Amino acid sequence: MANVKISELTTLAEIPATTDQLIVNDGSTTKKIAYSNLNGAAANVKSYGAKGDDSTDDTAAIQAAIDANDNVYFPKGRYIITSPIYLSRNKTIRGDGIGSAIIKQGTTVGTGSNVMRGGSITDSYAVNAVVIYTHVDDQFVYSAGMYDIRIQGDDDFSTAYGIYAPRMSQCFFQNVSILRCNTGYGTYDTWNTSFERVTVDCYKVSAALAAVLSGFNEEGTSNLTRGFHWIKDGSNLGTGTSNTWNGCYVRRADRGWQLAGLSYSNIISSGADQISECPYRFETCFITMNGCATEQSLMNPGLQFAAGEYKVTGFQVYEIYGVSNSAVYEARSGATVMLDSCRFQNYTSVNGAYNQVIQEGSTVYQKATRIPTNGNDFVSFSSGSQLHIADVEDTIFRDANNRLSTKKRINSIGGQLFKRNFTVASAGADQFTVTVDAVGFSSYAAGKIKVQYYDESFPAGTGYLETAFSVYEVDGSYYQDATNGAGSLCGGSFTTQPSWTISRVGNEWTFKLVPAHGDFNVVFIEIEWYTDNDGGATVALV
Repeated sequence: MANVKISELTTLAEIPATTDQLIVNDGSTTKKIAYSNLNGAAANVKSYGAKGDDSTDDTAAIQAAIDANDNVYFPKGRYIITSPIYLSRNKTIRGDGIGSAIIKQGTTVGTGSNVMRGGSITDSYAVNAVVIYTHVDDQFVYSAGMYDIRIQGDDDFSTAYGIYAPRMSQCFFQNVSILRCNTGYGTYDTWNTSFERVTVDCYKVSAALAAVLSGFNEEGTSNLTRGFHWIKDGSNLGTGTSNTWNGCYVRRADRGWQLAGLSYSNIISSGADQISECPYRFETCFITMNGCATEQSLMNPGLQFAAGEYKVTGFQVYEIYGVSNSAVYEARSGATVMLDSCRFQNYTSVNGAYNQVIQEGSTVYQKATRIPTNGNDFVSFSSGSQLHIADVEDTIFRDANNRLSTKKRINSIGGQLFKRNFTVASAGADQFTVTVDAVGFSSYAAGKIKVQYYDESFPAGTGYLETAFSVYEVDGSYYQDATNGAGSLCGGSFTTQPSWTISRVGNEWTFKLVPAHGDFNVVFIEIEWYTDNDGGATVALV
C-alpha cells in the first residue's frame, strides 16, 4: 500500500488484511503505526513472516511482531524458536488454544539484565527459557497477558523455564499450557497476578514414583522440576502478594507449587498429580488453599509448611505413597496451619512414613479433618509444637452398628484408668513404651495418655511435679490436649524444661524423656480410654 496522508483521505480507507502498518503524515512528521494498535485487534505473527509449520525457525518473525505491537495473535500452528522470546510491559499474546504452540529448541539462553531493589539485585536473563519477561530498572512488568496458547520446551528436557518472569504485577495468564520445561513459571517477585486454568506438565517421573505407579515408566530430566516457583532473590524481602491460582494443574514434576516469601495469596480448585517429591511446598508464606488435591504422588511430604501462616480447606488426596520419615503434611519452623474439612486417606503403601509431622514450635489446628491411620505419628511437643483438634467432643464417628459422638461415648460408656510409676534410669534419658491392645484403642474409641514427672534436681533438694504433656486419641489419630501443658518452673537455677518426644506405630506408643538438669526420680503414667466394649482393654508398660 502506498504512503497516504491523512489530509488526503476523503473516505474511509479499507486496509488490506495483509497490511500491518499505516504510514501517517501530519504535514511535518511521518510515523509508522501498527494497525492493531489503531483498532484494538491483535497483529498476526504470520503477517511478519512466521510460518508455524513445525520446521521453520520463526524466532525473528515472532519477535518482530511483538516489538511492533502490544497485542499479537498466533493462529493454530507449531512455531519453532531457537532462542527465547522477549515480552515486556503491556504486551499480550494469544493463540487458538493448545493448537497454537511456541516450541523452544536448542540450549540458547537469553541475554541482558536489569537491576531491582534500588540496584542491589541484578536480574539476569541468561536462562534457557521459551518466554522471558524483561523489565526496566527498578520497575515491574505491568499489564501483560498470555491467553489460549501452549509453551513447550525441547524434547531433550534442556529448557529451564517455560515462562521466566523475574518481576511481574497486575498480569493475567489464562488457558496456558506449559510442557517439557524444568520449571513452568519462575519468578523473584510477582504480585496481584491471576493464573486461571494454567497447566504445567514437566514430563518427569522419578524412578521412585515409577516403581509404585502402575503403567508409568521413569522418564524426564535428572534436574529438579517444578510447576510454579517463587524464588527468594537474596534481599530478605518478599516475593509478592495478592496472587490467585484458579483451576491450575501440575503433573509429572518433582514439586507442584514451591513458593517462598509469598503473602496473602490463594490457590483455588487446583491440583498436583504424579508428583515425585512434594506436591505443595511453602516457606514463610501467608496462603489460603481451597478445594485443592493431589493424586498418585509421593508424600515427601504432601504438604510442607515452613514458617508463615496457612489455611487449608477441603484438601483431598487419592492413591498416595509414603516416604520414610516424611508425612502427608509437615509443619516446621514455627508454622501455623489450619486444616479444615480435609481428607487425607490412608497410604496406598506406607514405606515408613508418618501420618503427620509437627516440629520446631509449629502449631496445627484441625477441624473435621481425617488423617491417615496406617502410618506413624510424630509431634515434637518438646520443641513447643502443638496440635489442636476443634470440637472433639461433638465430632461424629460411625461404626458398624451406631452413629455416636465422642461426647456420648465418654459420658455413657465405661472408662478405665491405668496408672504406673517408675524411676528413670540414671543415664539421664529414658525411653518407655506403652502398648494398648486393639480393643482398647480401636477405630471407635477415645483415649488419653498423660505423662507427669517428679524431679528432685532443684537446689537444696526441692522437688516438684509437672505435667509434661497430655494427648488423646480419637478415631486412630492422637492430638495434644490444649488444656494441659508444661507447668510453671520454679526454684533457683532450674530454668530449663525437660524435653520429650512421642511417636506411635499401631497401638504402641513410645515416649522419650530427657532431663535438663539431672535425672528424673519418678515418672507417672496415666492412661485413660473410653470404648464401646465394656470389657475394657489391657495395658502393658515396657
